[in-house]
Amino acid sequence: MPTSHIGARGGCSRRAFISGAVALAATSRLSPAAAMSAEQSLARQMLQLPLRDRVAQLFVFEAQGTTMTPEYAARLEATKPGGVLIVGSNIGTPDQLAAFVPDIQATN
Repeated sequence: MPTSHIGARGGCSRRAFISGAVALAATSRLSPAAAMSAEQSLARQMLQLPLRDRVAQLFVFEAQGTTMTPEYAARLEATKPGGVLIVGSNIGTPDQLAAFVPDIQATN
């Protein structure tokens, strides 16, 4: 696996994992051999994650606020959830949202 997908704790990053899951979902249009290869690749990435991180991938949290705070960043970095939902209460101005999303992604 390319080192650009290796996270700080040695496992694959959340972004790489999600990309793999999306690729796996797209395999329904692939040949059986290509679909199997994509599934095996995703399984290898998952196995590289520590058990704690694999379990965390099962959780999706609602974002807190409209801007990143040090406390929220620390919580995301410690937990590494599978995703973060941005709902109406998390959408401030377009500039706030444009800054908030990359801040959330940077916690991975």
